[in-house]
Amino acid sequence: MPEAEKEYLKQIKKEEKALDADDDVYSETSDRMVKALREPPVARKAVQKETFPNVYDASADWTSTLVGGSRLLLPENAKRNNHKTYEEVNIPATATKPSGVSLERLPIKSLDQVGQMAFAGCKSLNIIQSIVFSQAYETNENLLVCAPTGAGKTNIAMLTVVHQIKQHIVSGVIQKDKFKIVYVAPMKALAAEMARNFSQRLEPLGISVRELTGDMQLTKSEIAKTQMLVTTPEKWDVVTRKSSSDIALTQIVKLLIIDEVHLLHGDRGPVVEALVARTLRQVEASQNMIRIVGLSATLPNYIDVARFLRVNPYIGLFYFDGRFRPVPLETTFVGIKAVNPLQMLRDMDDVCYNKVVDMVNKKTSGNGFCSCKKCNSSNCRDFTRDSQTKESASSFPCSQ
Repeated sequence: MPEAEKEYLKQIKKEEKALDADDDVYSETSDRMVKALREPPVARKAVQKETFPNVYDASADWTSTLVGGSRLLLPENAKRNNHKTYEEVNIPATATKPSGVSLERLPIKSLDQVGQMAFAGCKSLNIIQSIVFSQAYETNENLLVCAPTGAGKTNIAMLTVVHQIKQHIVSGVIQKDKFKIVYVAPMKALAAEMARNFSQRLEPLGISVRELTGDMQLTKSEIAKTQMLVTTPEKWDVVTRKSSSDIALTQIVKLLIIDEVHLLHGDRGPVVEALVARTLRQVEASQNMIRIVGLSATLPNYIDVARFLRVNPYIGLFYFDGRFRPVPLETTFVGIKAVNPLQMLRDMDDVCYNKVVDMVNKKTSGNGFCSCKKCNSSNCRDFTRDSQTKESASSFPCSQ
């Protein structure tokens, strides 16, 4: 046999051995995959949710449903009522406070003289204010306070303001040129209202409070004589963006209060974000502390916002759910079943009218809100017509 042919046969045998080895590996891999599929899945270890001492969020235990990319939560005591033209979900008011919460109110007379002057006319703090008091009035910690509307977040802001004033009292005299306090309100109308409120309450201490918005301009001398500025996000963004002219003003700011901090989620969010980022950068560059206090009524991702504001969630994060409302709130959601737009509008008017009749029969008052003035006037005409033609006309004795 020629030498070349022998070499060729050897090469063929090597390739056959290699193919056999690949088949063995493939067979072994397949066996492992089949075995893995037949075995029961390994149980994952339950991840323990991190808890914080001052977070009272009952929704963390509710069952959730993913709808349209958003996670919707309903409490366990929610009730569904199915009707012919609509379906409604009723969430009863939560009147009971969570267990383990102190219900003692802190009396104003227990505060120092400066605090009593700022809270003149008040006998005691409410439950929420009493819980936050220690961190707001006795420390320099950054705070994020989320509480229902009407729960007294303005007084919490006042506690931080008074604490800042106390830090600049030397020999019984307030060093007014050593600090500035900035309160950022979401709207100009609210800024004007808050300026009047703070000015009235801080007047006994000789603290000057002025509004700084697009409608209310202040000269440099007026700003220099002012200890507390109430402004809007856009206006304070313009002031702090300047590199040289207003640098003296920003350097003596010691307290920044951001009301309705959940604006971070809206169209004005980038402005609020820029304010916070610029403040944090100034703190790092100057090594001078600026306390940041965020206030909000509705904030689902409060932990993320707290970290953004550099709030220690174990110390400065306070979240109070609906159980802390001053007046318990019952909520009802009504969904119309009709698909046709015209029929849907008619059914909406009928359901709304029936709800109004129920409120009238219960001798209670109510407010109706529409998306536009045209819809409002149209609903009024429809209600007037229905009150004269339907069986419930007796509920409206003055409709004639």
